[in-house]
Amino acid sequence: MSCGKCHGGFVIKQIPHEYKPGKTREVAVRCECSLALRQAALLKQSRIPERYVHGFKEYDPNFGGASLSLGLAKNAAIKFAEEYQPKCHGMLFVGPLGVGKTHLACSALRALVDRGIPCLFYAYADLLTEIKDTYNEQGAKYWTDTEGNRWETESQILNHVVNVEVLLLDELGKVKASDWVLDKIREIIGGRYDKQRTTIVTTNFLLDAKRQPGVPAQITLQEKIGSDMVSRLREMCRVVPMEGVDFRQAVKAVNFR
Repeated sequence: MSCGKCHGGFVIKQIPHEYKPGKTREVAVRCECSLALRQAALLKQSRIPERYVHGFKEYDPNFGGASLSLGLAKNAAIKFAEEYQPKCHGMLFVGPLGVGKTHLACSALRALVDRGIPCLFYAYADLLTEIKDTYNEQGAKYWTDTEGNRWETESQILNHVVNVEVLLLDELGKVKASDWVLDKIREIIGGRYDKQRTTIVTTNFLLDAKRQPGVPAQITLQEKIGSDMVSRLREMCRVVPMEGVDFRQAVKAVNFR
């Protein structure tokens, strides 16, 4: 596709000649229209939920009351997106419901897509459901990635999830643990660990047990996906704790005033 200024997505540009001082040479570079088309394709294939495609500008860490941890989390996500390099450490957002973990994680993903980096969002529960759907011919679905590759079987989905440059796995641990669930999460996290792929994760569960006298014990991510997977996530990601009010409840309170 051409915009009228280019030839098949490329424009001719004059650059200084490496071996002839004062001279220039012509090179073909991608036109802005081609880059815009690729960015649009990457955004579509990233599967970022529409609610979160607008990025960091709509995340207010002080909504409902000032929160130091939420402000630090936003700064950390922005810095991650700006300084990202392949095979760098990912981020593991840990906190209660409604503090904006998914919003920040998706904002970082959107910033990477804008840089032309292939990314993929998956809610943990949805990923497992879509894998199960491939077992049923009537429920099977398929997607075509930016390179035109079609994937619809369990192995194709897992291959894409394991190999995409940046994966966002949202609400890890939400699904009740079973042998099948544990096998799948080990394939995904273990596969990305081995291939040194950058991974972003959000979870509502504490990573490890923190027993306090008089306080009921909470279910931990370690109990949900296994201590070996939590250990790998700690190595793969920077842990970003988030504490604050539930944004959704705060919005309801404002709307009913």
